[in-house]
Amino acid sequence: GEYRFRFSFFDLKCDTSDTLNTTAQIKARTFSEPFRVYSAKQFPGMIESTPLSKHFAKQGVKIPVRKESNKNQDADEDDWNN
Repeated sequence: GEYRFRFSFFDLKCDTSDTLNTTAQIKARTFSEPFRVYSAKQFPGMIESTPLSKHFAKQGVKIPVRKESNKNQDADEDDWNN
């Protein structure tokens, strides 16, 4: 399905010594862009790694990066490096 995150920002400072009766006011609220969640059977597959993530991986950052796929390889046999 499609979902959105709701972010609420509160002022949590306490001006009194009675912390049990303190209330927090919402200062701002916003929503994320919609995103889709797939079931395992409906998952369309991974997208190609971005040039930025490939550059980070070359510098030693431990993130999964999709290798360049050969045209002879099946989509299920994609390689990953960390």
